[in-house]
Amino acid sequence: MHARHALRAALVAVVLVTSASAAHAQVCYRLPFTHVGDPWGCTSACGRTSPHRGTDFPQPSGTPVPAVADGVVRLVTTSSCLGNVVVVAHADGMFSGYCHLSAVSVGAGANVSSGQTIGNVGSTGTCTTGPHLHLTMSDHESGYWTGSTVDGYAYITSHTTCNRAPRGYLDTAACTGIGGWAQDQDTPDAPIDVHVYFDGPAGSPDGHGYPTHATISRPDLCTAIGSCEHGFHMTVPPQYFDDTDHAVYAYRIDAMGGANPLLGDSPRTLHCAPALFDSATSASIPAEMIPSDGGVAHGDGGPVIPVYRVTSGCGCRVAATAPGASSLGACSAVAAAALLRRRRRSRPAPSEAATRASRPSPAGTRRAPCTRRRPGAQA
Repeated sequence: MHARHALRAALVAVVLVTSASAAHAQVCYRLPFTHVGDPWGCTSACGRTSPHRGTDFPQPSGTPVPAVADGVVRLVTTSSCLGNVVVVAHADGMFSGYCHLSAVSVGAGANVSSGQTIGNVGSTGTCTTGPHLHLTMSDHESGYWTGSTVDGYAYITSHTTCNRAPRGYLDTAACTGIGGWAQDQDTPDAPIDVHVYFDGPAGSPDGHGYPTHATISRPDLCTAIGSCEHGFHMTVPPQYFDDTDHAVYAYRIDAMGGANPLLGDSPRTLHCAPALFDSATSASIPAEMIPSDGGVAHGDGGPVIPVYRVTSGCGCRVAATAPGASSLGACSAVAAAALLRRRRRSRPAPSEAATRASRPSPAGTRRAPCTRRRPGAQA
């Protein structure tokens, strides 16, 4: 089997991520205070005629009220019963409501971090007998006042530890390679996988994915994220050297099976001119580096070998091989055909002898099969 066919079969056999993210991300919660007054669901024992919709945390007036988790402020309002209210939306689809506040420190639309002060304990509104935080947890924004709620204390204490999403960045999407970094914050020193998709996001019918690993040591990451070996670099597959724009999506893969978000600055656009390829490394050799006679290509300070060259009779041949090298794989058919067409347009018409040589053999005869010749072999 030719090298290009083997590579293609291996890639097809790889099962990649088919979903970019989970329906809801996991969120790490924290209790605003430890002492609970009237619990959620309490009725007659708390002097109520209907179940308590929230959890009360008695605190001195003016005590800073922390956000119970990261989120976005969705509502800042005043209720005749609950006084000053702030509602924060969280990434797991839940909404935390903070009621009876004496002061509010945030505005609607603001991003807040877990523990950040969103207001101060108070006793505003008519439905209160003293300063306390009335906290509600619900799956809808208006849950602080209407609809169903859940036991805020139980929900928070069951979500104090969680799986944080991996982080990372797609630094480059160039013909010389796709590269960047990725790190799982829950296992910061362990390498993680990165899945790179061309022409469409994960899960789309147009997306074609390739796995790689973030294991390369990068000194610039040591201080920035506290660990060094999280860089990745992958060779652009030969079929994308076709003078066409290709969207590149890169995903950091969560080691614990959580959401797999896109890397920062992803997607990027890749556009590569036709090229030939090094049989030993699969690295691309730009067309402009291939001499017009199809001989050995030279890079910075020396030859780039082994090198494929294009011939009208046999397609891709090895033009030169480094000492000790024995790889004789096949080059990209797409790249080879494109380069061959370009050379044909720039060359004079073939001689009569060349024309006769390229004609089909007479009926009933067979031409010798097209074979690769090692460097130095006579034509």
